[in-house]
Amino acid sequence: MAIAESIEEITEAVESDVPERDIIIEGRDGRLSDEDAMAVYVTAQEIIRSGGELNGESLFESAKPKQSPIHHLFEWDPDKAIRTLGISRACTILRRVQITYFEPDNKPVTVRAFESLPAASLPVSWSGHADEDEPRRAYIPIQEVMSDEERRYQHAMKYVKHIASYRDAVAQHEELGFLVKAIDKARRQYGLI
Repeated sequence: MAIAESIEEITEAVESDVPERDIIIEGRDGRLSDEDAMAVYVTAQEIIRSGGELNGESLFESAKPKQSPIHHLFEWDPDKAIRTLGISRACTILRRVQITYFEPDNKPVTVRAFESLPAASLPVSWSGHADEDEPRRAYIPIQEVMSDEERRYQHAMKYVKHIASYRDAVAQHEELGFLVKAIDKARRQYGLI
């Protein structure tokens, strides 16, 4: 597989793939630079063009050569990689624990047992997340989240932002127009538009 070696090559490759309309390739939420997003996009297209299946494993394999434009996006030091993987797995495990409670009418409601929220009270040395560039977060029991006004608001904002991130994708489908209206209403309610 040919790997683009410069941002100029990446840009040329993307521009040659552009269909009838212009597209913008950018990183999401400031967690991935626009240049890196472009490199990932081109690498993904190369995997597909070569007849490969695009998935996490194929992208990781494409990143292994040091000359790969996405090589720097991965941790290659074995000790650091094991720690990063372990922390990521621990977070996944915490997200998979759920509790079920019953409404007054005996209707069961199942939710995550722990919610990840900003951890302003944690020491600076503790991250709670594998990516040290992201804000510190902590997993908090859902009962505490729902009983504290500020945490409850943060929790609601987290999901309003999450749902809002799907708005443009949903808007492409006329039959889902009612969802776009509901998303916009929630965004207005929380001051996001």
